[in-house]
Amino acid sequence: MMLAQPKSAGDFNERRFILLLNDLTEGRNTLNNWPDAIVSLRRSLLVDAMLTSNK
Repeated sequence: MMLAQPKSAGDFNERRFILLLNDLTEGRNTLNNWPDAIVSLRRSLLVDAMLTSNK
């Protein structure tokens, strides 16, 4: 699947979240991977929030 280039970090995080949910719901990851995936997504969202608040 080809995705358009994200226009912002927020777009990137939204696409990443959607792809993560697709992977998890289609069984490509076990439930053991949920915590790591959520921590990784949360970290990127926090970084994005810090970057946008400094503008």
